[in-house]
Amino acid sequence: MTDFLLIGNKNCIAHKDFFKLMMDRRVNIGYTRPGDFDQPDGTPLKTLQGLTRWFTTLSVDDKPTLTLTATYSPEKYPKYDNYDAINVNRVQDIPYDYEGVMGVPITIFDHNLDYEYDGCLYGDHTIIDGKYIKGHTPILDGKHLYTRILIRRKKL
Repeated sequence: MTDFLLIGNKNCIAHKDFFKLMMDRRVNIGYTRPGDFDQPDGTPLKTLQGLTRWFTTLSVDDKPTLTLTATYSPEKYPKYDNYDAINVNRVQDIPYDYEGVMGVPITIFDHNLDYEYDGCLYGDHTIIDGKYIKGHTPILDGKHLYTRILIRRKKL
C-alpha cells in the first residue's frame, strides 16, 4: 500500500473496506483533529466540529494512552439485545477487568489501547469474526445505537 495522509470523516471507520485496514492496524488515526481550513474552491474557513480525523499509513506514536479505571458490573454494562457483548457508551468507561467482548464507540481509534479488534456493529457493513453480516446494528433495550467497535483484551 502506498503511504498516505488524508482528512476524512471519522464515520468512514465503519465502512467495510476501510474498517479492515483499521482493524489490521494498516491505517492509523492521527493524534490531532483538523479544525478550520481553507477549502479548495476558495470558500471561507469551515469549522469541522470534531467529525474529521487524519488518516494515515504512517506511524502515529504520540496518541494519548488510555488508562482504564472503570470496573465491570452487569448493571452498568448491559449486553446487546442482538449480540453477545456488553455496551460501553464512552471510551474512558471501558472496564479494565472485563474479559469478554465489548462494543465501544469508534473514537476508540483516537487512543492507544492494547486490545484486539473483533469487529464492527454497523448495519449493512457489520463485520464479526472477519465475516460480513447484513443488518446487525447494535440494539440495546430495543433501541438502535450508533456504530460500535467490538474489542476484547489481548490474550497473553
